[in-house]
Amino acid sequence: MRGVDISKLKNEQPYFLSSDFLEDDKFHNTNKFEIEAATLLRHNAEIIINELAREYKNAIPVRIWPHHFDTGTFFATARNQAGEVSQTIGMGWAMPDEMINEPYFYLSFWSEKELRNISKLTPLEIGNWMTPRWKGAVLKHSEIINETSAQKQHQLVKQFFNEGVSVVSRLFKRNL
Repeated sequence: MRGVDISKLKNEQPYFLSSDFLEDDKFHNTNKFEIEAATLLRHNAEIIINELAREYKNAIPVRIWPHHFDTGTFFATARNQAGEVSQTIGMGWAMPDEMINEPYFYLSFWSEKELRNISKLTPLEIGNWMTPRWKGAVLKHSEIINETSAQKQHQLVKQFFNEGVSVVSRLFKRNL
């Protein structure tokens, strides 16, 4: 295949996708306006998440995750004694789902150790924590579009992520 040895490539998927997911109505939208709007939202999300990811030396490249179709990245904040990642913070953008019924940005976190007091995180000025049901925060698009300019919307999203990373970083330190 164009001189590339593909014999060592694996076709194993790390996430389970149900075989009937393509039958879902979400994948059969033929409304051109809705498709273009969703494309623009994802494009803008990729721009700002890439911008933010550059601030963290361990951030993986921004990608679309195959198990949720969200656009995002994550970075390690700590490693255990074996050198394995033991805490992460994720930043991303998701389409409407069972948790939020509109597009939204999210900040998620994970720790190999059980975290105490995640339901008592410092409230965010913008967006909301979704703990303890989920370890993260969301900023809905309806909150973003209340701003009158693209520059103010951009600053709002950056503030959401920067504030969220700060709160989670403090949580991680308290749980050492």
